[in-house]
Amino acid sequence: MKSLSASTLRNRRYWLLLSVPLVAASLMWSSTVSASCNFLSILASIGSGDGQVLTPRAIALDPSDNVYVADQNDRVQKFNSSGVFQFKFATGGSSFGSVVAPSGVAVDRTTGDIYVCDGFSERTSGIVQKFNASGAFQTAWGTAGNGNGQFLNGAGGVAVEDVVADRELDEVVVGAVGRAEVEVHPARGVGGHV
Repeated sequence: MKSLSASTLRNRRYWLLLSVPLVAASLMWSSTVSASCNFLSILASIGSGDGQVLTPRAIALDPSDNVYVADQNDRVQKFNSSGVFQFKFATGGSSFGSVVAPSGVAVDRTTGDIYVCDGFSERTSGIVQKFNASGAFQTAWGTAGNGNGQFLNGAGGVAVEDVVADRELDEVVVGAVGRAEVEVHPARGVGGHV
C-alpha cells in the first residue's frame, strides 16, 4: 500500500473540513431561496397574437412596472403592471422603426424612451433603435461592420445608464456580439460613436 505524504493528508483534511460547512450552507440556502422565489403569475401565453409571446428574447421594466417583451415574433409588446397587453411596436421588418430579430430591450427610467437592438445579422443600418414611451420610432444608429458604432451579426443586449455615482450619464450601452465588445453611445443616438 502506498503511503501519503503529510502535506497530502493535510490538504485532504482541509478539503473535508471546508466541504462540510459548504454542504450545510447550500442546503439551508436552497430552502431560503425557494421560499423567497415563489411563482407569481404567467404574463403571456405562447403564440403570435397580441398579448402572446414566442421565445422571449429580452424583457425590461419601466418606472411604473410596465413590462416590455421582445420575442421571436419580431416585435416588442408592452404589458401593464397587472400583465394586461397594452400595445405592440417595432413589428417585423428591416426598415427603421421595425425589427427582424430583437435581441435587447431597455427603458430609460427618467424619460420612458425605449431602446431596442436588432440581432439580425443581415441588417445593414439602424441596429439600435430608440422609441418614445408610446412606441413611436424616434431615431436609429449603428451599421454593419467591424468599427466603432458598427456591429457584426447584429447587436446583443442593451442597457440605459441614467445616473452613476451622482453624475448624469444619459448613455446607452450596447453589446457588439460579433466583436465581443461593449459600446457606449449617447442616449440621443446622434453620431453613434462615443
